[in-house]
Amino acid sequence: MSSLLLTLALSAVPASAAEVGTREVPVAVYTNEEVPVDDLKVDEIEIKEDKKKRTVLGVESDPRPVAVALILDSSEWMEDEYRATLIPAAMEFWKRLPPVARLTIWTCGGKVSQVVDFGVEPEVAEPVLQKVAVGGPIFALDTMIDASRDLRRERGVRRVVVIVTDKRIQANKSLIQRTYQVIARARVTPMVVLVSNSSTRGGGLRIGGEGEAWDVETIFEQMANGYGGSYELVLTPLAARKMLSRVAADIASQYLVRYESDAEKPSVPEVKVKRKDVQVRAGLSQLAN
Repeated sequence: MSSLLLTLALSAVPASAAEVGTREVPVAVYTNEEVPVDDLKVDEIEIKEDKKKRTVLGVESDPRPVAVALILDSSEWMEDEYRATLIPAAMEFWKRLPPVARLTIWTCGGKVSQVVDFGVEPEVAEPVLQKVAVGGPIFALDTMIDASRDLRRERGVRRVVVIVTDKRIQANKSLIQRTYQVIARARVTPMVVLVSNSSTRGGGLRIGGEGEAWDVETIFEQMANGYGGSYELVLTPLAARKMLSRVAADIASQYLVRYESDAEKPSVPEVKVKRKDVQVRAGLSQLAN
C-alpha cells in the first residue's frame, strides 16, 4: 500500500526540462522557540539531492507573498473541540502569519465550505467561524482539492494548504489520487496536522471500500513528503493548536536557496543548516530563473 501511494504522489509531480544546471528550493528555518531566522548564510547550508552533495550557489529571503488556505475539521468528531479549541487556534495562527500573507479559511465537516474568503479581517471572521454548523463526516480530501484549486488562481505567490483534521476521513483510491494530482498542478505546499483522538490511537486508521484499504497516516505523510510540506501526528486538538503555531513560524521564515543540480524533475532535497536549535524544512525544488 505504501509503495502504491508513493507512486501516486510521484506520478503527479510535473516533470521539468532534461538539461538542468541550477535549481532553487524554498527552505524554512526557524528556532525551537518558533522565531523565524532572518540571517541565514550560504556557508551554513548543506544540500543533498539524489544522495549527492550539491554546491550551494546562493540564498535570499523569498520575496513572494503567500496565500494560505486553512482547513478546520468541523465534523462530528470535533463537536466538542471546534469552537473551544480549533477556532482560537486559527485566530492565533492568523496573528502569527507574516504581513505578506493572505488567508482564507475552510471547514470540512459535513460538507466542503469556504467560510472566510481572502481580504476578510480577523474580527469579522471569528463570528462567522462560530456560526458554522458542526457535525457530519470529514470531507478532508475534497476540501483540500477545492482549496488548492482556489489557491491556483493566486498568481506570483507561494501557495500553502494547512489542514487540521481527525483521522476518520472519507476517502477512496480515486479521491486520494485526485488530491495528489490537484496539489501538484496547483503547486501547493500541504501542511498537515492529523489528530489521533483516543478512539483511533494504536496504529493507522484504514479506510476505503470493499477490497481496498488505505492507511490515513500514510496518505497524509506521503503527501507532505512528496510535495515538500510538513506532517505532524498529534494526540489531541489542544496539541494541534501548538502545531499550528509551528506551521505559522515555518511560513514566516522562508528562503530561496540556489544550488547546482543535474536532476531532471522536481524533488525534495535534503537540506541541513549548520546552526544549533533550529528547525528546517525543504520544499519542492524547481528550475532557477
